[in-house]
Amino acid sequence: MDLVPESLLNQLLTEQYRSLPQYVAACWPWTHRGDEEASAALEKIIKNQQEHCRRIAELILRRGGIVEPGPYAADYTNHNYLALDFLLEALIRDRKQAITRIEQFRQQCLRDQEALALVDSILRDEQNHLKELQSLSARQHASAL
Repeated sequence: MDLVPESLLNQLLTEQYRSLPQYVAACWPWTHRGDEEASAALEKIIKNQQEHCRRIAELILRRGGIVEPGPYAADYTNHNYLALDFLLEALIRDRKQAITRIEQFRQQCLRDQEALALVDSILRDEQNHLKELQSLSARQHASAL
């Protein structure tokens, strides 16, 4: 069995630890009446990603590596203090891009069953998060009509 390089695991950690949902959580999106469902969905995504980060870090440390989460993407600073309903489309685009990157990580994990199981779990969760965000956005657009 070929183990996934520590650098790849740290890239996966950065994908989750420095995601747009994690950034948005730190910059307090503005909410108004009617955002309760979206706020709850975002909170669920944030907590889920934090759990993924814990599991990735544990794997890195168990294998004798060093946990090195990277920085947030520079363009995230455009998302400070915006309304949550406005952020939904940005979150959807971001999660789509993240899923593509996670699928690429998955291809590099095929010979490492432990890493593959972890990546598969993260990928499933991110796909479910995307569906939930898309459903929220669709309902938001329908109620605006």
